[in-house]
Amino acid sequence: NLIQCLIEALDVDAGCLALMNNPDGTSAKTIAVRLDGKKIENFDYQLSETPCKNTLINCGVHIVSENVSQIYPEDSFLTDYGMTAYAGTSLYDDQGQLIGILSVTSRTPIKENEFVTSTLKIFTSRVSSELERQQTDVKLREQAALINETNDAILVIDMDYGIQFWNKSAERIYGWT
Repeated sequence: NLIQCLIEALDVDAGCLALMNNPDGTSAKTIAVRLDGKKIENFDYQLSETPCKNTLINCGVHIVSENVSQIYPEDSFLTDYGMTAYAGTSLYDDQGQLIGILSVTSRTPIKENEFVTSTLKIFTSRVSSELERQQTDVKLREQAALINETNDAILVIDMDYGIQFWNKSAERIYGWT
């Protein structure tokens, strides 16, 4: 789990990966949250009055080294779990579109901002790539399902005339399994 690895690398208490619910950046939905080594149920949240909003405004790494729950008292995650520090970064796809936020929180102050910044940047690259790979997989599965729905036989043949793929209709028409 990338989030757990990030938590361990930075020696923090919690990590979160959230995807934007809308392009205007007002809300997000977590897809991976870990706190004290345990998985937390995913949730939707409004970004106003949270350090995540400033992460989006800064378009890069945003760090609040200490007193984060006092600065953002409306952020229930920070206050409920007694968080002192926050570090987060915006996630973008290969087209430069905002897709989410990767963040960590700690009950102790962050002392090495440069280390946290560089580590977040490394993980951001990996997380963005993984999210895009997952989205591509979903699209491919959707396209394959559509191809299987047609009544026409569809075959994909390589340059040596070897069949690489055929749909359900080809199986039915030609009797191939």
